Amino acid sequence: MKIYMGVNGIGRGHAIRSFRLAERLSKLGFEVYISSYGDGFSTLKTLNSLSECCKLIRLEGYTYAWLSKKLDWKRTVLKGILNSNKLFKHFLNELNNIYVVDPDIVISDSRISTCLASMLLEKRYLLISNQLSVFHTNNIIRYVIRRIFSYLWGRPENVFVTDLPPPYTISYVNSASLENLFHRIEYVGLLLDYKDIKPIRYDSRDIDVLFIISAPSGDRELFYLDTLKVANELGRKGYNVTVIGHGKKFGNVGSVSIEGWVRNSLNYLSRSKFVVLRGGQTAILESVLHEVPMLVVPAPNQTEQEGNAVSVSRLGIGSYIPYTLYYKKPEETVKKIKSMFIEIDNYLANLSRLREIMINIKGMDKIIEFIKGM
Repeated sequence: MKIYMGVNGIGRGHAIRSFRLAERLSKLGFEVYISSYGDGFSTLKTLNSLSECCKLIRLEGYTYAWLSKKLDWKRTVLKGILNSNKLFKHFLNELNNIYVVDPDIVISDSRISTCLASMLLEKRYLLISNQLSVFHTNNIIRYVIRRIFSYLWGRPENVFVTDLPPPYTISYVNSASLENLFHRIEYVGLLLDYKDIKPIRYDSRDIDVLFIISAPSGDRELFYLDTLKVANELGRKGYNVTVIGHGKKFGNVGSVSIEGWVRNSLNYLSRSKFVVLRGGQTAILESVLHEVPMLVVPAPNQTEQEGNAVSVSRLGIGSYIPYTLYYKKPEETVKKIKSMFIEIDNYLANLSRLREIMINIKGMDKIIEFIKGM
């Protein structure tokens, strides 16, 4: 049986979770094709280099517009309008890919083009996403945006939300209020095989603070450079600090270990007592899995990350700090982290509770069983 997966290429989170699903499907005998672009395709190419579990298709994609260390929505929209011919070409290429591959089932990971192409070709398709819309503070505008997204996603056989069920949902502002727009939604948590994954005892972990550089390419380099300032400040205070996710490996630089891009960030996360991250939903759920308290540094105007940061604080599994404070006053971030270590037992208790909920969902198994039954 052939499966075609269209994966959102902005950032790495979509690619990482989709590849885990593709690997599992491949082992079960499915023939898997994945199309993506940008950061997503680069990540998939790296992950697929060893197992070669799927056939990759590269598309020309699109990116956000960034200005002065924040996401610029006006420029992003204008960029989309000015490059509407490229967006249309992107859609036509996706339509052609699905037509040529002729899959039995199509899976969209947050790709509208994949959903629209599947509907036109009358293909059965599933939607996997943790962000079904874009949040806006104005109620009327928010309603209009969500109705538009509901139309664009179409009518998939099922919607699998890669998040915890309410009231524990991380991407709550984007997901929970859309349940009435789809005939079936299931919360599946982190797409990962949890077998044999157990948190390392907290006092046995050897990394005091882990920094994960996970952001779209337009934001990643600046976040990396700003993070090095905070990491060095912590290192001077006597903390064992590691930075992963971007650039080359430099090893120990002073009191900070710079590991660059790593194939499996979970190996580092499992050894960490505390993590600082950008606010991507996959990275947050991975931190829950390994019971690592977190400080979220959301990109300004990136509404999903800002909503995730609020959820992390609301659920008592960490806190957040504005990016402007993060890069302008590294010492304030250090103070924040030190104060959070004082409350570490409370964070660990809440993480343990959420981890149990997530594991009991058995999300990967749910999706696999649904596919088998199609």
